[in-house]
Amino acid sequence: MHQVGSHALKSPLYKHRRANRADLFFPGMMWPLDAVIAPVRDFCWLMPLTAPSEALRHVVHRGWDFTNTTPQLALLSSSVWTILVVIALLVILRYKQK
Repeated sequence: MHQVGSHALKSPLYKHRRANRADLFFPGMMWPLDAVIAPVRDFCWLMPLTAPSEALRHVVHRGWDFTNTTPQLALLSSSVWTILVVIALLVILRYKQK
């Protein structure tokens, strides 16, 4: 039986927001990467938002532009993550259609 009303929409959205809080803390958006221990910091660089948030911090605070390597790597990182997600979605859609 399907639930009708706002409770049916709020419950999955709340669970989704609660699961994604790690995405804000690990990449250094709410907690600086300099204050994190080395093994966790290495793991943080695998997260998709770390390089862009560091690049944004360097651009805003230090006045860097795209001639520096940090913003270039952030753009490359974002592009690679986007391509990986699109490929994964295409593979999932292909297997669902079979």
